[in-house]
Amino acid sequence: MRSCRDLSYGRTVPSVTAVILGAAIFCGAINSSIAQGIPEGSLECYKAASTGVGKFENPCRKAAQAGDGHAMFLLAMRSDPGPTRIDWLTKAVSRGNLQAAMVLSSIRRSQGDTERANKLIQFAAENGYGPARIQIAKALRANSKNSENVARARSMFTNEAIAGYPEAQYQLAWMLYNGEGGPKDQKGGIEWLFEAASAGYVPAQYDYAVANANQPKEAVRWFTKAARAGSPTAMYQLALLHGNGKGIPVNLQTAAYWATRATRAGQPDAPALLPQIAAAMQANANAGGGGNAAKPASPNATASAASVPSKPAAPATSPPANVPYNLATVQRELAALGYRPGPADGQMGTRTRTAIEQFQNDNRLPVTGVPGPQLLGQILSVKQTKGR
Repeated sequence: MRSCRDLSYGRTVPSVTAVILGAAIFCGAINSSIAQGIPEGSLECYKAASTGVGKFENPCRKAAQAGDGHAMFLLAMRSDPGPTRIDWLTKAVSRGNLQAAMVLSSIRRSQGDTERANKLIQFAAENGYGPARIQIAKALRANSKNSENVARARSMFTNEAIAGYPEAQYQLAWMLYNGEGGPKDQKGGIEWLFEAASAGYVPAQYDYAVANANQPKEAVRWFTKAARAGSPTAMYQLALLHGNGKGIPVNLQTAAYWATRATRAGQPDAPALLPQIAAAMQANANAGGGGNAAKPASPNATASAASVPSKPAAPATSPPANVPYNLATVQRELAALGYRPGPADGQMGTRTRTAIEQFQNDNRLPVTGVPGPQLLGQILSVKQTKGR
């Protein structure tokens, strides 16, 4: 079992503790509590911040005033960008919060203050914060003309890969595979690539799919994982695979879905697939094939959004009066149905949008990726139908 490690203070707490408390955001808080005790109001602050339930600001201010660096960090991240956020981050860093050091480093770098940015990264790395060590290792690896730096990067990535950081596993995988900073170990590289992919690291999922090109079903499985996590290139590859049927059955409707998703996501080659897929579907329909056939009409054919039979939308609904709409509630309810929108933090990101699109696609709704009260009502309706 992986540990809840380095999210704030570089100490280790069994991950089962984080599961019991209910959210990843507690990892940094738990570590803070071990180091400094639990200030007044901290647990209420952490719970409100991680679940979106209850009032957030008052308990977090109370905990911050009592000296809780993690509460200071949470207040910073809920503040508008500007002096208030920087002030809270600075205070959090002074209390040893390493997440705050990373965020503040990024802000200082964007302001052109490279010296202070580097000092903050170094501070976090010296205190054992994995993401900071990974960032330093990436910089060392980029200096490919300095063999000592590359070797040091490989050593740092190895340590953080063993500690369970997927990005380090991914970086190490390619260093081993290519023989950077030490002996070439292609078998070991593929093993670390699989580890990173299994942990949900999207670039690793895509590359592992490519590595399994001679096993089309396995490639489709990993491209699908990457596509569902928001990779436009993986969406494009799925459109090609389902359209060409190389090693898998041709499914032009599925190809149409992924080509459309890739186009919406900005993949530059995807729009050119749409007319090819449309032509293939029309040709198959004219031949009595119902839209799919053993082979597409052309080598690159895979189906246009306009050619895919429309799905009847579920009745428009609204959430019950006792369930007020907010994005955090949408995220929690999606997670309860088995989707993966990320933490229920009320923030709209790629994972949340992808989860919404998957829910809409699975339930024959227009795929918009847009949250709202109507979507929450539809989610609750499906949840009630499934008895969850």
